[in-house]
Amino acid sequence: SATGLTAIGDTVNIASRLEGATKELNSPLIVSDAVCSRFSDLFSSAPAKTIQISGREKPVVVHLIHDPLQLDIK
Repeated sequence: SATGLTAIGDTVNIASRLEGATKELNSPLIVSDAVCSRFSDLFSSAPAKTIQISGREKPVVVHLIHDPLQLDIK
């Protein structure tokens, strides 16, 4: 029989909500402020926006990556 894995928790919830917000915000990639600060050299020019995520009391700061192909990933 096959064994399946399930990811649960706040991080997975936020990732799912951000993926859903890409359509609303017309951006192919949205990065949380925590990720952006960890890799600030990579996302330094990404505009910030505060959004409300379902299931969270406080709004979340995200960064919109309008052209992911322009990221200098090495």
